[in-house]
Amino acid sequence: MKNEMEKIEKRPIQYWYEDGFNELAFGFIGLCLGFYFWIHTRIPAGSAWHVPWAVVMFPLLYFGIRLLNRMIKALKNKLTYPRTGYVSYRRPESKRKIVILGAFVGLNTFLAYRILRSDALSGWGSIAGIPLVTGLIGAGASFWIGTKTRVFRFFAMAMISALAGIALSLAGLGEMAALGAYWGILGASSCISGAFVLLRYLQRHPSPGADPS
Repeated sequence: MKNEMEKIEKRPIQYWYEDGFNELAFGFIGLCLGFYFWIHTRIPAGSAWHVPWAVVMFPLLYFGIRLLNRMIKALKNKLTYPRTGYVSYRRPESKRKIVILGAFVGLNTFLAYRILRSDALSGWGSIAGIPLVTGLIGAGASFWIGTKTRVFRFFAMAMISALAGIALSLAGLGEMAALGAYWGILGASSCISGAFVLLRYLQRHPSPGADPS
């Protein structure tokens, strides 16, 4: 009985990830971050562009995520809900949102600090430790989502995140180059996963009135 109740409770959350749109959106953000950090590696040392390029990351992420959330809702209204219906789900409590937001802002503040200081770092301080930390944090987040939702492809994403972070921290790349490569790998993996899930969803659930054959 307990297992059945857990399945019923998790079903609305699982339904949110059933069409792959969320993974496609996250993958797009990851690819954009990878491109962002790659551009940073192309800025000459000592250039005045380092500071504005680091600062601009925060508004870009904020408004980009808001825009993608609107796009996800619009796509679900157009493609998902007409096929399989609308399922209401409980949103995270306010305190949990604050904790998640605080962790996100704290991590990105630390990353921005390292970006601004990267030209002055040498020796042990220039070791690519940030990709390792980011990879493990990403792995933990994906593992947590997989545990909460029982959507098992998130466990695969957790493994990809951890392995990418470990490999890139040992690859001998500069910190920003390794970080860009990490987000590129994670973004591409998420896009591939989301595209596969979306295609499978559309095959299983043709649009109303369409010939399933």
